[in-house]
Amino acid sequence: MPWSAEAAEVLATARASERDLHDYRAQVNSGAAQLWQFPHTKPTYLLIRLERYSNGDQDLVLVAGAGINTRAVIQWASDLAHRNNLNLRAHITRPGFVRLLQNNGWHQSEIVMRREHGQQ
Repeated sequence: MPWSAEAAEVLATARASERDLHDYRAQVNSGAAQLWQFPHTKPTYLLIRLERYSNGDQDLVLVAGAGINTRAVIQWASDLAHRNNLNLRAHITRPGFVRLLQNNGWHQSEIVMRREHGQQ
C-alpha cells in the first residue's frame, strides 16, 4: 500500500523518529520496502523489505511495525517468509518483543550500538 499520514502516525508510536519516518516513506515510495496494513479495530502497520546477499541468501526484514495483534502479524510474516524460502530479520529495541520472538523460534544474531555525531 502507499505511504500515508495514518501510517506515519501509527509507526511513530513505535518510537520512530522523524528521520526514521522520512526514511520509511522514501523506502516505500521508491519500492525498496512494502507497507502492509492489517484489518484490526486499531490501525496496524508493518513495513518490510527484501535484502539479497552475494551468496544468494535473502532476508525478509521487518523494518518497523505498530498496532495490535503482534503475534498474528509476526505469524503472517513468518508464513510469507516460509512460502518464499526467506530468512527473517528484525532490529528491535523493546525487551518484551525480544521475548515474544524468542518464544516463536527466533534467536539473537547481533547487537547494534550507535554513537551519534557530536555525542560526547
